Amino acid sequence: MRTRIHSRIALPALFALLLATSLGLVACSDDTLTSPTDPAPQASLDEQWQTQVDALRAEIGDEAMAELTPQLEQARASLGDTAAKHGARLYLSYATTTFDQAYIYLTGWGTVIGPYTAVATNVVDNSVYPFIQYTTTTHTDQDGDEITFDSVGTGTLNEDGTVTEFSGSAEWTGGTGRYAGATGTLCYTGNANLVEFTGQILYWGWIDLND
Repeated sequence: MRTRIHSRIALPALFALLLATSLGLVACSDDTLTSPTDPAPQASLDEQWQTQVDALRAEIGDEAMAELTPQLEQARASLGDTAAKHGARLYLSYATTTFDQAYIYLTGWGTVIGPYTAVATNVVDNSVYPFIQYTTTTHTDQDGDEITFDSVGTGTLNEDGTVTEFSGSAEWTGGTGRYAGATGTLCYTGNANLVEFTGQILYWGWIDLND
C-alpha cells in the first residue's frame, strides 16, 4: 500500500519492524542514464564530468565535496564510458533538505540551472523492505522558471532507525520558461536524519533543454 510519508507518525511504526535489518542500497546503473545519439560528440565524458565536479566544488566548498567523494565515485561509474553527445548536457547537483510530514524542501545548486529551491512530494510504500519511494520534485531557479522530475527509489534504515539512506532514478518531465519540454534522466543518492529532519542529496545525469 502506498502512503504519503509522515516523518513523525508513520515512520516510527516502521522502525520497530526494521531495526535489525542491515543497509543495502540499490545503485543507479549505467542502463538508467541515457543520452541522445547525435553523431557529433562534444568533449569527452571525463572532461565534461570534471567540469561539473569543479563547478559544484566552487559552490559548496572542499569540505562538503570531500564528504561526497564516495557518492561522486558512484555517480561517475554509473555514467559508464559513453561519450557525451550534442543536445544533452551532463547534470550534477547537490542539495540540503528539510522535511515535514508530507513534503521535502530542498536548497541546492545544479549545473545548467544554478541555485535553486525545490519542493518534493514523497510517497512511501512501506509494505516491502527496502521500502520504495515515489517523488515528484519541482525545482525553481533564480529567475522563477521551474523544472520537474518524477523519481522512484529504495530506502533503508540504520540499526537504531534514526537515519534513512536512499537511492534511485528519475526522469525530467518538463517545466516552464527555458525548461519547457526538457527531457533526460537522473540518478540520485542521499540520506535523511529522522531525528533532526534534515538531510542531503546528490543528483547526476543528463538533461536536454532542446535549445
